[in-house]
Amino acid sequence: MGYLGHEKSHGFYLHPNLAITPDRLCLGIISFETWTRKELGIRHKRKNKPIEEKETYRWLKGYEAANKIALAAPDTLVVSISDREGDIYEILEKMPSETNKAFWLIRSQMNRKTIT
Repeated sequence: MGYLGHEKSHGFYLHPNLAITPDRLCLGIISFETWTRKELGIRHKRKNKPIEEKETYRWLKGYEAANKIALAAPDTLVVSISDREGDIYEILEKMPSETNKAFWLIRSQMNRKTIT
């Protein structure tokens, strides 16, 4: 087990990605990530890490799982929804294309200038 919020709490984190229909029917978990924190107080070191070594990488992996479904089911609208932690450049650059069929909806962490 790793650290959770402080030294005396131990466990692991789980980040599930659910498939839900517009009628609010839960179809189940399409993917999930688990991780642990080996040490506390290292937040200041994250800027120099590649995205694959950051906890926020799970949001990108969740979008990629949604995109696999969108590619496999081309007649289905697939939207990956993230909270503020998913407000990362690596997802924002995934504009709809032949390889990115899933859309994304992200609750922004800060005001952003968008181009339409």
